[in-house]
Amino acid sequence: MDPETPETAPEPTQVMADGAPVSPVSAPAPSRGQVVATVMAAAFALFPVVIGRLGELFAKLANPDAVDVSQDLAYLRPLLVFGFVVGLAWMAIVVATVIRLQRREGRDAARLPWLVLGVQVLLGVVILVLQLVINAITGG
Repeated sequence: MDPETPETAPEPTQVMADGAPVSPVSAPAPSRGQVVATVMAAAFALFPVVIGRLGELFAKLANPDAVDVSQDLAYLRPLLVFGFVVGLAWMAIVVATVIRLQRREGRDAARLPWLVLGVQVLLGVVILVLQLVINAITGG
């Protein structure tokens, strides 16, 4: 390198709306919609589980049918129905939120929530397939 030639920084390929170069430090903050959609996508699988466990807690605390709640299967049917309905409703709300974000702010804004949602769904399918294989092996 020639000592008389000053070193220059490479030209940025992206600029912000005001013309300033984009860097990791000056990148625009995500919108509220992006944050909400990403958090909802991250909670896609576990939020229904938490709600189901809360439903189990309330059912066993109240014990409206006066059953032996020390048994693992106490209130199984109501809990399964409640968990399934909450899970489906949550999944629909998450997908609708990400679609709304994509329509309002564009495909780039929804990229991370779709990625997180896709990973959650993929891992869920892998868990289900593994459970089927394990059940086939153990005869369950």
